[in-house]
Amino acid sequence: MSTIKLKGYRRTDSLFGIRNHIVVMSTVSCANSVVEQIARADAVADEIFEFLLDVCNAKQTAAEVNNCKEFAVNRIGPAF
Repeated sequence: MSTIKLKGYRRTDSLFGIRNHIVVMSTVSCANSVVEQIARADAVADEIFEFLLDVCNAKQTAAEVNNCKEFAVNRIGPAF
C-alpha cells in the first residue's frame, strides 16, 4: 500500500487543509498592466474577506462604532 504525502496544515478542528496557489505572470511587456490589475484585485478581495470574517465574528464596523445608521451592517440575530 502506498502512502500519499501532501504539503498542508492542521486546522483548529483537527482536519487537514491545503492552500491553492495561482501564479499570474506576464510573458510580454504589453500584458504587464493586466497582471498588475489582477494583483490589485486580489489584494482588495483579501481585505473584503478579512472584513467579512470580522463582521461574522461580531466585531463592530467603524459605522456601527460611530453610530452611522446609513452605513451600518444589518445583523440578524444576536451578536456574541
